[in-house]
Amino acid sequence: MRRVAVALLWADGRLLLQLRDFAADIDDPGLWGLFGGHLAPEESEDAGIRRELAEELGWCPALARLGSFSIDDGTLVGYRGIVDVPLNTLVLGEGQDLAAFTIPELEFGWLYSPRLGRSFSMTAITREALHRWCGIRQNVRSAGHQTI
Repeated sequence: MRRVAVALLWADGRLLLQLRDFAADIDDPGLWGLFGGHLAPEESEDAGIRRELAEELGWCPALARLGSFSIDDGTLVGYRGIVDVPLNTLVLGEGQDLAAFTIPELEFGWLYSPRLGRSFSMTAITREALHRWCGIRQNVRSAGHQTI
């Protein structure tokens, strides 16, 4: 049973997301997702999310635990943090892009990548986490897994 830790990182009322690589050997390639990842077997949740953020962003804020819920084959643990540094100082260690999105943009669901110049959808886990922990629901008509 896998354990995954993710962070909802807020920057001036916008949520920071990572555009996942297109690699076929990863979960949800080419979709926007929360920062975080799989925890090692003996790794604590707190240590795991801090390690993941250091790997993916080169930075880790103060974090508050939001809770957890079951996913297909394990448990998702969520944290909340405030981005208190300029976004352009973050170093993207994994993924193709990072960007911060407003709540209306998250509800629409097609999120624009400045680096790639087109829009992509969000991972199912990201949509579920936003609904459970933030009350944000994606517009059903805009949901999907294609790029536009």
